[in-house]
Amino acid sequence: MRSRSIEHVFVQLLADARVIAIESDRDAAALCATLLPRGSRVVASRVEDAIAESLPADVVLINPPRVGIHEAVAAALQTIVSPPRAVVYVSCDPATLARDLSRMPRYRIASIRAFDMFPQTAHVETVCELVPEAA
Repeated sequence: MRSRSIEHVFVQLLADARVIAIESDRDAAALCATLLPRGSRVVASRVEDAIAESLPADVVLINPPRVGIHEAVAAALQTIVSPPRAVVYVSCDPATLARDLSRMPRYRIASIRAFDMFPQTAHVETVCELVPEAA
């Protein structure tokens, strides 16, 4: 079986989507712009500075650094009039994931899965699907 890069997997998943990607690293933002489907855009900014203008959205994918999301990101997701159908939070630190989820009581965990990507270490990646509490 032929191995595919994660970039190609995402391109296939997002082929029919209109994506707004927010990335603070300019080189990563430039690469992202070459991979996204037509009609998408990349915002080269810190997420906390650009999230409000990028909402509403059908689905929000968050992949923060180890320190977790900025409180402004949680506040924007918490207070938006029309919440996304789902927030997918990819975390490399269970402690900051727990802290960030406590900042967003509007959402409940629909599914959560841990991935041991670095065997024989304490490091674990967690993918958490959140949905609005009323959903």
